[in-house]
Amino acid sequence: MSDLAEFIGLSLVAIDGYDVGALNLRCAQGLPGAEDINEDRLLDWMDKAAKQVQFETSRHWYRFTESPHSYNKSAAYFCCYFLLQVLQEEFGVRYNPARVTEFQDPKCFDPDFRDSRDLFVHGMIDGPGGTCASMPVLYVAVGRRLGYPLKLVESRGHLFVRWEDLEGKCFGFPERFNIEGAGEGIASYDDEHYKNWPEPWTEIDEAEGWYLKSMTPQEELASFLSTRGDCLTDNGRLVEAIQAYEWASILVPSDKRYLQIRAQTQHKYQLQQDRQTAFLSEMNQRNRERRDGLLTRPDLTSSKPK
Repeated sequence: MSDLAEFIGLSLVAIDGYDVGALNLRCAQGLPGAEDINEDRLLDWMDKAAKQVQFETSRHWYRFTESPHSYNKSAAYFCCYFLLQVLQEEFGVRYNPARVTEFQDPKCFDPDFRDSRDLFVHGMIDGPGGTCASMPVLYVAVGRRLGYPLKLVESRGHLFVRWEDLEGKCFGFPERFNIEGAGEGIASYDDEHYKNWPEPWTEIDEAEGWYLKSMTPQEELASFLSTRGDCLTDNGRLVEAIQAYEWASILVPSDKRYLQIRAQTQHKYQLQQDRQTAFLSEMNQRNRERRDGLLTRPDLTSSKPK
């Protein structure tokens, strides 16, 4: 795993508690659309965003005290409400409008992942917007700067945020709810909602238990690496994609999906190599036949003078 540690610039034992925004950005390095990433500047943007969220949340706290039912009678929900509102309204965080039809269409099973700005957090800071692959990551990155107990949660074809304070450290009592912010505003759905949206689960999904778990730091990094692999695959950089999936599978060996997508990509790469070998072999055969034909043409052979 030393190659992965070198790639992310961080010892793997230090992943716990490390900035999720920084890890996400490092998994985008070298991808199309990420050529000009300046990590320090982007992390500074998140720091400033967190300070503004804190300011606006404090400034509007009276709204919760005067009308708690408007925020599900939950101070935690109120905090999440203003986290998303400030990022969306003051910092321009949004779903990339050019990808709404494709990425949010449940009938689109093979979206275009070539542009890393649609997949990683820099797309909302420096680019046209994000998607459900990146918007929840940015919310979590900024929220954790404020001490919010936010987790990333995966469902089939979707990523969302969860407030998970099982020990009641924030407001004196345990609280757990989901946050949906891959659009405008904020919504909150129970776990059952995600078993049918954006795609219905399969029997294998149910059996394997991949989804609706609050992700560990290792699982978060593995997810980012898998997303990196998807971007590389759609750009034809299959060898690098195989490496990304391999790293993901090593981080979370219990998740068979990473091994499966690695095997599929390896097969695709082998077919590509076989086609190239067959093409070169055919071209060589044609060149030999052309050369032999030229050597046997009567008009090109010399005759002895009589």
